[in-house]
Amino acid sequence: MIKITIDEFKQICNLSIEDKDDFIKSKFLIIDELVRANTNHSAYEQVIGGVAYELMEQAFKTGFSYFLYAECIDFLNTDTLGDGIVRSTGYLDNKKEMISFEEMEQRRNKLELKAYSILQPYLNEKGQKRYNELRSWDDMARSGGKAIQMQETTGSRVARI
Repeated sequence: MIKITIDEFKQICNLSIEDKDDFIKSKFLIIDELVRANTNHSAYEQVIGGVAYELMEQAFKTGFSYFLYAECIDFLNTDTLGDGIVRSTGYLDNKKEMISFEEMEQRRNKLELKAYSILQPYLNEKGQKRYNELRSWDDMARSGGKAIQMQETTGSRVARI
């Protein structure tokens, strides 16, 4: 298994959560299997064997962390159990605005794309395929966002992909 601590995960993902360490730790085996299944066997073995060079080891830890964050995001960023991720709060009227399921999936995909991008030199065929799918998704999302923005500024109709 990739040697990474919860504190390293929190540092890599810039998280300051205290009360969910047991939950995070419970996902380590699942994420390790995900990394193993999507990277070259020899690179993965070098990392877990402690013989990988420092840059490779850091890439695996960082990729692992982003995969873990993507797996846990809906639990890590909740205000209270079951509420969801808070987009914004209004102090005057105690208003909380939650992100939608679609926005949650977009965040999850972005984190997964980061993980695959970092591990890209070490990906096997399966990992490369998923990386390409996520890159295509990101390209379409970016062009869709620009199209909507252009529609708002020019007033023209634009087909959304």
